[in-house]
Amino acid sequence: MIIRIERYFDKDVSKIRNKKLLQELRNIISVIEDVDFIHEIPHTKKIEGYKSYYRVKLGDYRLGIEKVSNQEVKLIRFLHRKEIYRYFPR
Repeated sequence: MIIRIERYFDKDVSKIRNKKLLQELRNIISVIEDVDFIHEIPHTKKIEGYKSYYRVKLGDYRLGIEKVSNQEVKLIRFLHRKEIYRYFPR
């Protein structure tokens, strides 16, 4: 799968200091690259009320994803579970 990265995602990740969490994020990004369909990503759930937005659960953090096409996704946000739904989806 092709991955595009939003600038907000970069800012969110740069604020994270937990090395274990960053390693889990790297692992999930490599899984996203290898899968053919978005539903094959572990801990993925569709955001209700939106056609193309999904979230991936990583401990207390959530990765916000937008499905652009069947073979392309955008990584939009990576925030704590208390903050993610204020900023994602837009």
